[in-house]
Amino acid sequence: MRYYIRANGKLSSVTISDTLSDYLIAKTAASLGDMKRARKAAQSWINDLAARSVVPDKNVSQWVQARIIDFIVDPAIVARRVAMIEKAEARRREIDERARRRALERA
Repeated sequence: MRYYIRANGKLSSVTISDTLSDYLIAKTAASLGDMKRARKAAQSWINDLAARSVVPDKNVSQWVQARIIDFIVDPAIVARRVAMIEKAEARRREIDERARRRALERA
């Protein structure tokens, strides 16, 4: 489904999969009886997102999709994902540090 976002002074269209769009509509709409209003609620959420965020210059559709997923997913799962990413980054830094030390020892 196509939505519009005003970012960095210009209006752009973003494409969101129908399934993800349906989830966003289900989360943002007060009533699903009037789909036109329900879709406007989703568009309004995207407008608010753009107003309160720094929108990237490229890959805006992917960025919006990621923000939608963060919005609709259970906060406990989001927290677990953040912890998982932080752990992986710490492990990567540890491996990089070991490699740096080995390179210094060989020199």
